[in-house]
Amino acid sequence: MPISVPVYQLKFDLDLPEEDLNSALSPEDIQLRKDLARAFVENPETWEKDTNGKPVKPYWFDRYVTLSENRWPFRVAVLIAWLETPKKYRVPKTQDELADLLGMSSDRQFTVWIAKNPQIKAMVHEAWKERALDRINDSMEAMFEVAATPDYKGRGDRELHFKVAEILSDKVILDNSGNVDLNKLSFAEKLRLAGLDNPEALLALRKKLAEQQAVVENFTEEPDVNSDTSNES
Repeated sequence: MPISVPVYQLKFDLDLPEEDLNSALSPEDIQLRKDLARAFVENPETWEKDTNGKPVKPYWFDRYVTLSENRWPFRVAVLIAWLETPKKYRVPKTQDELADLLGMSSDRQFTVWIAKNPQIKAMVHEAWKERALDRINDSMEAMFEVAATPDYKGRGDRELHFKVAEILSDKVILDNSGNVDLNKLSFAEKLRLAGLDNPEALLALRKKLAEQQAVVENFTEEPDVNSDTSNES
């Protein structure tokens, strides 16, 4: 049986030409720059300071450490962690500044690396996918709250809610066997097709959803770790 492992744990034969855009640098100079850059990146004294003068760890630093521990090259690990970071949290702010931080002559080298190594983009994509899945519950809860309001602005959220609950589908088959694209119908027409165009049906739906929510809450309720479930004679 094949064993599945996280992408960041895989070892790749990366094509990472170093500083080939600047032939004046010797291999020794390249290695020295790399070592100095790593020491700078990992030293808290070089990080930005808060109002109290305390070093503030870069948003991407922990991710960089994880990648490094899994044998990703230093500069590539920083680049991936930086690209995975939302723009408002990126330190430094630009790729050019990041290249300078890493002791590189130009950020054009990043473009070369990414073009020659699709694994880099794959890593970034996978990180955003994991983040999206991690936040899905928050987004769904926000959608439910908006959908429950009577305001017309919640119409789209109500439609999505009904689709998630499988009350509406993207296609509805009518009695005359014709296909109707829901995207071309108004929200009122969609409710009519779903049999939800009257107060009684909506009340029944609300009751059903409340019952389903109660089942979910009971199912996900954490057990009381302090309760004694042992059988004593």
